[in-house]
Amino acid sequence: MAKVRDSQVITLSEPLRVLTPRQITQIDHHLADIEEFGHITLIKRKGKLRFIEKTESVEAARIER
Repeated sequence: MAKVRDSQVITLSEPLRVLTPRQITQIDHHLADIEEFGHITLIKRKGKLRFIEKTESVEAARIER
């Protein structure tokens, strides 16, 4: 697999079947961007990754009475 931003190279025990190294990097960047709460949803269409949805939640400010 290609180098990642911290210059580490990984070797996979099996070839990638759906994701490309570039997509893995994109997913990793989106995960790193999420702060305290959130999730990533991968949308696959016709056998290929089509969309990466990033949902981020923020804690609502507590209203003091």
